[in-house]
Amino acid sequence: RIDTHTRHSKEIYRMMENRQLDLGLVSSLLPVHNLIITPLYYEIMFVVSSAESQLPKIVRPEDLDPSKEVYSRWSDEFEIWHDQIWPGRKYRIHVGTTSMIPEYLDEPGRWSIMPVSTLHAMLASRHFTNHSLTVDPPQKTVWLLEQKNPRQSREKEVNEIKDALISYFENDPFLKMIG
Repeated sequence: RIDTHTRHSKEIYRMMENRQLDLGLVSSLLPVHNLIITPLYYEIMFVVSSAESQLPKIVRPEDLDPSKEVYSRWSDEFEIWHDQIWPGRKYRIHVGTTSMIPEYLDEPGRWSIMPVSTLHAMLASRHFTNHSLTVDPPQKTVWLLEQKNPRQSREKEVNEIKDALISYFENDPFLKMIG
């Protein structure tokens, strides 16, 4: 039996440490002692806006109005980079989950920064356009969490799921595998 859950990284760490999960995928690193943490893949970030926006294909950060940003905190590194470029947290909307971003981008002038995999899912389903930045945001890295001492009764199945996950990510043209 496979149960899958979508949670924030901190909650996944907690569930892993409490042995409620056998594997986890997270986008931030936290100090832990009883887990194996392996960088799995990374993806580059893009600006996305409604198709009606007048933004050029390559955008300077100073040409983006922070009061029209739909902000998502992708990682600690991303937040630090973002606050250096646009200090003072002047974004329009802060979303907690990726799936909320498209709902707020329909208004002309609004924009967001997101990983390429999310961007391509949006481009396939809605009328959005993407732009590169002249200052590269940090790449989004996804880490694989595993139990240091896995349950022997589940070890074979967990390894099969892990291998299937890695194979799936290896075949995604938008992701860059690490290692």
